[in-house]
Amino acid sequence: LSTGPDQVQRLLVKLLAAKEMRVANDELMEAIWDQVPGPGATSESLHHLVAAARKRLAEAGLRGVLTNTNGTYSLGVPSSQVDVHIFRTLSAHGRDLARRGDPQAITVLERALALRSGEPLAGLRGQWIAGYRHTLAGELHAAELAFYEIAIRCGQGRERLPSLGVLLRQRPDDELVTWLCMHALYRSGQQAEALAVKRRFSTYLLE
Repeated sequence: LSTGPDQVQRLLVKLLAAKEMRVANDELMEAIWDQVPGPGATSESLHHLVAAARKRLAEAGLRGVLTNTNGTYSLGVPSSQVDVHIFRTLSAHGRDLARRGDPQAITVLERALALRSGEPLAGLRGQWIAGYRHTLAGELHAAELAFYEIAIRCGQGRERLPSLGVLLRQRPDDELVTWLCMHALYRSGQQAEALAVKRRFSTYLLE
């Protein structure tokens, strides 16, 4: 779905995050313009954005899903059709299975992580968007950690080493990622490499 200018996208992201619940006009405006009152942050401007959003939604076959009642708006798109909510459902289920040591957690968490596509909300600006992006990134990382931990516990350490290595290069200061990589190496019979990872982490912290 092409949602048009930044402000229309922020409007739709805020409404999608609400999971079909009604969002007050003031809350919507703060998500779109950061400061209310502020430059451009008027009820009239909000109505123009809603009209633009409805047009985009209709072009995508979603006519009539964006409704307003008594100073609130809602977007009638079921959670089962929104990637972020599908991810959260799968992630919560997978982490619960992982806590119980159930190998099915690997498949469930892998399905959850497969839904991501680059940085959450890449290219969108705004204080609310930045906060929501930070929350989503944290949830993604927690799911990653749970995925690798249960995979290693279930004997898949060697198989997961390549992607774990990529994650470690992306997060060289992350103690949990370092520990997982060391654990996977050790359980794969690569004790010297595990110690080397530990030394590199210690050196990194001292720099």
